[in-house]
Amino acid sequence: MRIVDIILTELNSDKLKLEDDIERVLNNKDLDAHSKTTTIKSLLAQVVSLEMSFAKFKAYVGDGGQTNAPTGAGPVEGETENNIN
Repeated sequence: MRIVDIILTELNSDKLKLEDDIERVLNNKDLDAHSKTTTIKSLLAQVVSLEMSFAKFKAYVGDGGQTNAPTGAGPVEGETENNIN
């Protein structure tokens, strides 16, 4: 499914950008240790968030690209899973 590939590519691209930012901060001679530490911790938190989003999205779409309902989702009252009124 094309939209699934687009979303996964976007998430991966965002992660790569954050990793480049971390490398840039590490190599920046103009920043003091406190600024580097604070900035890198913030960037790492964003990387972790993206990784969790990536994992959750993959869980939703599964291996076959078919969308699975999020955990806890079920039919609305008066509906069955196979028959939506």
